[in-house]
Amino acid sequence: MPHRRTDAPLSALPQSPGEPVDFRRWRNVPLAKHQRTILSISAVAADHDSLRRILSNQLWQIDIASNYQEAVACLCRDRVDVVVCERHLPDGTWKDLLGHIAEMLDPPALIVTSGVVDAHFRAGVRAMGGYDVITKPFDTKEVRHLLAMADLNRVSGAEAPLHT
Repeated sequence: MPHRRTDAPLSALPQSPGEPVDFRRWRNVPLAKHQRTILSISAVAADHDSLRRILSNQLWQIDIASNYQEAVACLCRDRVDVVVCERHLPDGTWKDLLGHIAEMLDPPALIVTSGVVDAHFRAGVRAMGGYDVITKPFDTKEVRHLLAMADLNRVSGAEAPLHT
C-alpha cells in the first residue's frame, strides 16, 4: 500500500462540520492506475468489516474513517474515488461531508448507507449531489454494482441511473 503525503499540515483541517476547507491547498497523490480507493465512513466497525469481506477479491483499497473529522482528514490527505458514508456520524452527517466533497478539484462519488431507505431519501441524496444509497445490511451484488457504477460515472461525468 503506497504511503501518501499532503502539502498542508493536518492542523489546517476543520474542527467542526460547516467549517470551510480549501481543498485546493491539498495535493492528492494518485495511486496505481488499476487500484481504486474507497473511503468507508462509519462509527460501526461491522460496516467496515462487511465492505472488506464483500470487496476482498476486488481491486479496491479501503480506507477507514469512524467520524466526520477523520473522513475530512483522509479526503485531504489521500486520493479517494468513492466515499461510502453512514447516514449519521457521531460528529456530522453525510450532508456535511458532501459540502466538502463539492469543493474538491476531483471529487469522489458519494454513496450513503442506512438501515432505513425509502424513495424520498434516495431522491434527496441524488438531488443534493450524492450518487446513491445502499441499504444495510449490505447485499454483495448491490454493493459491488453501485461502487463500480459510481466510479465509472464519476470518471465519465455521467449521472446516477434512475431507479427506486
